[in-house]
Amino acid sequence: MNISAVIGFFGYLIAMVIVGVYSNKRNEEARATTGSSWLSQYVVGDRDLSWLAIGMAMVTTIYSAGTFIGAPGLAYADGYVWPFSVGFQNLAGALPLAIVGIRYAILGRKLNFVSYLDFYKVRYNNKAVTVLAGIALIGLLIPLMTAQFAAGARVVEVFTGVPYKVGIAIMVLVVGFYTVVGGYRAVVVSDIVQGIVMTIGAILLWFALLRSNGLTGIHTALLESKPGHLTMNNIPLAIRGIWVFAIWVIGAPQTVWKCTTYKTSKDMYTAVILSAIIVTIFSTTFQLWGVFGAALLPNLEAADKVIPTMILEYLPGFLAGILIVSPVAALMSTVDSALLISSATVVKDLYNLSGKKKTLSLKQTKWFTYGFSTVVILFVLWTSIEPPKFLELFVMYALGGIGAVFFWPFLLGLYWKGATPTGCLASMLLSLPFYVLNDRYWKLFGLRSSITTWVVSALIMIIVSLITPKTPIENIKKCWEPYTTKTASAD
Repeated sequence: MNISAVIGFFGYLIAMVIVGVYSNKRNEEARATTGSSWLSQYVVGDRDLSWLAIGMAMVTTIYSAGTFIGAPGLAYADGYVWPFSVGFQNLAGALPLAIVGIRYAILGRKLNFVSYLDFYKVRYNNKAVTVLAGIALIGLLIPLMTAQFAAGARVVEVFTGVPYKVGIAIMVLVVGFYTVVGGYRAVVVSDIVQGIVMTIGAILLWFALLRSNGLTGIHTALLESKPGHLTMNNIPLAIRGIWVFAIWVIGAPQTVWKCTTYKTSKDMYTAVILSAIIVTIFSTTFQLWGVFGAALLPNLEAADKVIPTMILEYLPGFLAGILIVSPVAALMSTVDSALLISSATVVKDLYNLSGKKKTLSLKQTKWFTYGFSTVVILFVLWTSIEPPKFLELFVMYALGGIGAVFFWPFLLGLYWKGATPTGCLASMLLSLPFYVLNDRYWKLFGLRSSITTWVVSALIMIIVSLITPKTPIENIKKCWEPYTTKTASAD
């Protein structure tokens, strides 16, 4: 046990608990009078994020514990092909803001979007679309959260000797507490803190590694022991990573949702620049460390432990204590966003579509939200007990499913007036089964299923939209009228 590392780690967890208490106090000061107004405050705050907040929010949402644990584990196993693939994620911070951020944020303010599904409700005005999107959203975010907790528990195990299952319980308690009681404000504050911690961590380990071994010594060792790591030896894996991490993230709920919350256009443009810089630092740094670890730590029992082990090996205890917070911060930033989106989906959207005429009161909305979030977090705990061998592949599968269901229905719905409810429903309904079946059995055209599904999903939506009844003009007007025109709430 490294005492300094333990102190730094648990000190950070305590700080996150304080963030939750502070955010809950701020939420109560907002003095919401109805369940709807409280949920709006709880989920999107005041839509006044600064460039630092929105930039760090995008960065920390894009990056997860897989960035520190699963992805370097694949780099450890496969070599430079993986850093090449993940390097395309440099675009992932800027693309969502630049391509969908402006228009989606304007619509969100105009139509009072609170949850991700509000866009589908207004744009397509179809109950089946909203229900299917809600079910798919929750079903695909849960495996994403599972991978985060599994990775966080491994970090705790390596650094403190705490058993894996106990580590998961610690992650659940802390993340669940500050997200459930603090809501959106807690997520924003934690995103800023986590983004700063992750950046400092990346810079520190570069200094430590280069000072101790140098790039020449590392690559000499690789050439002698694992020459295949210096070649592009797994191109299909690289292509899959490019598609999932750099392209499909454009329409992912966890990134799109935060596009509605910046304060001014200037803040958004500055956030694009900031996120591009920080994402590049992360994409380059943590994946390269995985390759370096194959030379410096050739006999690891589990590839996913390469980064935690390198931190303990090459940094003094105090610095290790600071740096170990980085993967934990990344896991928290992914889980808190997914948890908040899931809660809003059920409480605001699926409940309203259930046919119940009674509107939830303020007290009922609060406790329904808290209760559902608790159920989700405990279910994720249960699914995290036996994680997959390579966490990053699990993450990629979940992200691929999210892209299959949401990419084209969201993007075409945002920019193409011809997109119809039936086209959206067909694309959602058929793309996910195709993605899974093609990945496991068919493997059409010899391409990765993420790429094939991306094309098939687009074709389904375009063709079905062209041959089915058009979207009612009232819905089109809501989404294409001058942006200064006020319309009814998405509720």
